[in-house]
Amino acid sequence: MPVAAIFIIDQLFYALDFFTAGPRLQITVLADDPIQTEGGLRFEVENVGNRPTCLHPVVRAAFITAAGERRDMLFDVQDTDLALPPFTPKTFQATARQVQPERQGVARQYCFDHGDGAAIEIQVD
Repeated sequence: MPVAAIFIIDQLFYALDFFTAGPRLQITVLADDPIQTEGGLRFEVENVGNRPTCLHPVVRAAFITAAGERRDMLFDVQDTDLALPPFTPKTFQATARQVQPERQGVARQYCFDHGDGAAIEIQVD
């Protein structure tokens, strides 16, 4: 096999590893208390990729009220250390910018952004 072919194959494997081995987040919503004013949203994040990343300090959420209306809201993450090293789970708390008690007991969707610009959406019923 010529040296040029080996070099090209090596570069293809490097590119494949670079694009597939980035940060991947596993997120679990632990609690969402609509009555609590401070830290009502608690969630755990683990970066299961091999590169460090960070969490964006705002979590977007949408929910359906009992009347069937869609409502959007924002949560501010209270922690200052938003770094996510590989394979280290961290628990965060976030506070809603406005209190909306009608979001209790209905389908909710959360959107978490991380440092690479990707968004992870989680549906909670």
